Amino acid sequence: MQREINEAFIVRTLLIKWGNGTSRERVSRVKALLDESIQRYKGGDIKNRPSHVTFNNVAECIANSEDPEKETQVLAIFEQMEEIGCKPSLISFNIL
Repeated sequence: MQREINEAFIVRTLLIKWGNGTSRERVSRVKALLDESIQRYKGGDIKNRPSHVTFNNVAECIANSEDPEKETQVLAIFEQMEEIGCKPSLISFNIL
């Protein structure tokens, strides 16, 4: 069954991917976008359920940052992934 996706979800996912980089500002922006998707999904907007790709992009952005706590933050992202019932992929584990 193919999942219906709306434009806002696509835009947020692309912004997360393009936000990938090293600055702390980028990390906070992509985490905010992910949090918005999660909140919309939990609020009943099933079209905004973040996929494993979205979570992987956020985790990759954090992993590529210079934040000394990046490992802890990536693990927290994957915990959020599991909380909403999204299964990690092989790529998810490679990011760790």
